[in-house]
Amino acid sequence: MPERIRDIKEFIRAIIYLFDKVSRLDKRMFRDVFYHNMISTLEDSGPRLYALLESPYISNPEEFPEIFEEIQSAGLYGIQLELKLESFEVSFLKYQDSEDIEDLKEALDKGSVILSSLGGAIPGIGTFAQEFIDFLLKEIKKRKSLSVSLLSWLTSLAKGRS
Repeated sequence: MPERIRDIKEFIRAIIYLFDKVSRLDKRMFRDVFYHNMISTLEDSGPRLYALLESPYISNPEEFPEIFEEIQSAGLYGIQLELKLESFEVSFLKYQDSEDIEDLKEALDKGSVILSSLGGAIPGIGTFAQEFIDFLLKEIKKRKSLSVSLLSWLTSLAKGRS
């Protein structure tokens, strides 16, 4: 993985890396059906993300005036892109160092924002990756809430026995 995420191609490579890490999460974190569908979605997403790396819209957006305007409007060029990528990079590198689920969630959440902008600005990219991340984060949050509730319940039971 790149040490610095300076452009959209490096960002997409980082998302591919994060998706690979998601595929290796403990399946007990998820409902069985969700986990099975998540793995299938990740298998489908990989080739699609790799194909984006070859897109001329990603490599040379300024060569496509009709798209370039949309890219600029979406904040995917110049200083706005630098701001977004730097913020994503900090979260991404933090996750790489810690491999903590909270750091993964933060990196994916920021990645989802950039993917949403890409999907809106460049035809044919779609929002498949961004929507997958959004559902994944909702599922993780739901499971975490259940875990916290269960832990609180077990703690109150333990206190009741004292």
